[in-house]
Amino acid sequence: MVDLERQVWFTDSGVGVWRLNGRGEMTLQFKHPAHWLGFDSDGRYARSKPEFYQRITPKGVNPAMLASTSGPIAIGPEGDVYYASSNENGPLQILRLSPAGERYVVAKVPDNPKAKKLRKVNGIAVGPDRAIYIVGNHTIRKVTKEGAVSTVAGPLTSLPDCIAVPGFKKGWEPYMRSLTLDAGGVIYAAATGCSLVLRVGTDGNVTTAMQAEGGWSPTGVAMFDRDLYVLEYQNAGSPNRRQWAPRVRKLSADGKVAVLGTVARTP
Repeated sequence: MVDLERQVWFTDSGVGVWRLNGRGEMTLQFKHPAHWLGFDSDGRYARSKPEFYQRITPKGVNPAMLASTSGPIAIGPEGDVYYASSNENGPLQILRLSPAGERYVVAKVPDNPKAKKLRKVNGIAVGPDRAIYIVGNHTIRKVTKEGAVSTVAGPLTSLPDCIAVPGFKKGWEPYMRSLTLDAGGVIYAAATGCSLVLRVGTDGNVTTAMQAEGGWSPTGVAMFDRDLYVLEYQNAGSPNRRQWAPRVRKLSADGKVAVLGTVARTP
């Protein structure tokens, strides 16, 4: 996530939540075992918190930050929290939780007949059109506020620029973990299993926006203004989490790529 001061916040599972400021300084702000974060820029949850999730910023602090360990979350412009719920026997549901605690089913997502059943969502985002976008291992789908579901891209089973990540199971590629959208509706997705950031145009055309090398893999993406911020981990396929060293890179609107900060791991 990127705040209004262009500070980058990201969760490092098992360690906590880091903040990267504009001077390239990394500081561990919260020792909270979060897997996903939601950013409440208007502070609707500064004094309360939604059911199922935790507020990790202190009470009264605005903007507020929510954490999830059960699945990705996204906070819409009205303060609603969007998330996915699924089980082995029922359909995948996209849910909306209002600041007042009211829960609604936005849509039931049908299975894709060309791929395995979609039982898990790796990333969720609210687009500029107020639609909900979800990503699984191989497919990106769109869910309108009225509950209509469509496939934006996928199933993606082979990518020309894919660099396989050691430790990931065969067939997991591209193993997309996160997505974000720019003001024009272009989607960027972190393809962790291929060491890529994918760009999906409004016409559905999929291209490579960024490529990571040297054992780095993108796991999170966030858009601020016209710049793309990418969270990457080294050795992301290793079972030893101490080897998952994170860094943040930025793809500027002019196409330049820069490393903004890296968290050093001790042996």
